[in-house]
Amino acid sequence: MRQKARAQSVQSYEKMKTFTTKTAGQTTLLAILLALLTAGCGVPYSKANSRDEFIAEMSSGKWHKRAETLTIERPYKEVLADVATYSDNCLDIKIALGDGIVKVHKTSIEAGNNAATIVMQVSWPKSKTKTPPGGRFVFIAKIRSTGTKTTEATIYYDPRMNFIIDPTKETMNGKQPASCPMFM
Repeated sequence: MRQKARAQSVQSYEKMKTFTTKTAGQTTLLAILLALLTAGCGVPYSKANSRDEFIAEMSSGKWHKRAETLTIERPYKEVLADVATYSDNCLDIKIALGDGIVKVHKTSIEAGNNAATIVMQVSWPKSKTKTPPGGRFVFIAKIRSTGTKTTEATIYYDPRMNFIIDPTKETMNGKQPASCPMFM
């Protein structure tokens, strides 16, 4: 009887040891996957000090860097007018973060007869890090006429800004986004 109880005890211990090892392995794997998935969340905005630096950095093709060119079947002036309206209504905002800290998203547009540059910057007035005048660059779009009814837009951005970029692309294509982006 004692041997049978001991054998069952050893068997139970072996099962528990196997289960614990599997569970620990699964927990470790889960922790690694979560770390990889959230790794981008801690990546700071670009530290570029000028538009040209930002464009060069985003054109590099590295992780969290994007440059994309679109051909838009609309006249340049229509595209520019829609983007300017969208920018005024949805992209120029202030977010109160608490403790008197306000995060400011500001878009500026420099336009000529056949080309324009749209720049969005983010600033924290109480930030302790040195930032370029206007704040950290978030995206830059260069728009130019390529014909009487076509426009080309090259957008330089961090993919974490897709919540801004996708509606901006819709606007360029003459579609009104369902709503303004939700900023955090």
